[in-house]
Amino acid sequence: MSKKSNLICYEEYLNTLNKKDLELILNALEIEHNKNGKKQELINIIMEELDDIIGKTLSYFTMEEYRKLKLVVKKRGNVRIRTDVSLMQFCENLVDRHLMFKLENKKYVLFKEVYKLFKIKIKQKRVIKKCQKNSDELQLILGTTLVYGAINLDNFYKIYSEKYEISINDLKNYLISLKKYGDLFTIYEDKDELYIASKKIKNVKLCKKYADGKEIANYSASDIQNLYTLNYMKKYKSYRILKKFLTDSYYIEKGNYIVVVEKILNPFLEENQVDKKKANKLLDQLIDDYFEFSSQKNKEKLVNLVNNITYYYPNWNLYGYSEKEKEK
Repeated sequence: MSKKSNLICYEEYLNTLNKKDLELILNALEIEHNKNGKKQELINIIMEELDDIIGKTLSYFTMEEYRKLKLVVKKRGNVRIRTDVSLMQFCENLVDRHLMFKLENKKYVLFKEVYKLFKIKIKQKRVIKKCQKNSDELQLILGTTLVYGAINLDNFYKIYSEKYEISINDLKNYLISLKKYGDLFTIYEDKDELYIASKKIKNVKLCKKYADGKEIANYSASDIQNLYTLNYMKKYKSYRILKKFLTDSYYIEKGNYIVVVEKILNPFLEENQVDKKKANKLLDQLIDDYFEFSSQKNKEKLVNLVNNITYYYPNWNLYGYSEKEKEK
């Protein structure tokens, strides 16, 4: 280990592993190899493919992940996690991809060769454009699972292809690959059918229940992306009241409101589809993590305001229609 940079040489690290460990890394990085190959041959394959591995990894990053990677590179590949949970999750994902090394006390270190390649590639404009596109696509994927709970590939393709040119087979392969790079949604395959689903859906039977309804609410790709950010909900008074209460009471900057949506409101709305009691417990925990209250009454008001918007939000059991819409 170099005293100057404190980075670990990847090739030296690989030499400390046995053949079984090397094969696990090759499988995780999706690199073809001869199972009967000698240890040094497997190491050589990883090192020879490293540039492509980094390029492929970056091709699945969102802008948020790109910014975290820039931070890691700025820290010269050495990160000690204290309070930033999302940064820790990002580093854990790199550890799972065998591109980062985890030490004790929540310290993470990029391999020397990986650090150099990341440092070069994050400056390339095509990488930034791809990360931005990934962010928009992920909003569409996660928005779809928030709206429907689960959706089959054919129906998802109709929505996705409104904005992005791609064949249905390429979309299928993209979704399967994207799932390997994160843990934000679930994929189920049953016979010849593929389903994209919320992580709250634990089995294919439940997945099919939500996905195979005859009268599924019709949303455009833009509608779904707006539902994910809750911009779609602006037309409902209950949501406008909630947002005004939050921004007036806690002085949330406009650019940071998306944090409230992604870290509090969306997780609550998703859990609420499955178990309302658990959803309220989760909401109580989440708002305690992000807000301080002058009184219990003030906290209860926030909880009630959040609950009020569920009446207008798409319901999985109603195949994407809201309770309000089904009452008409």
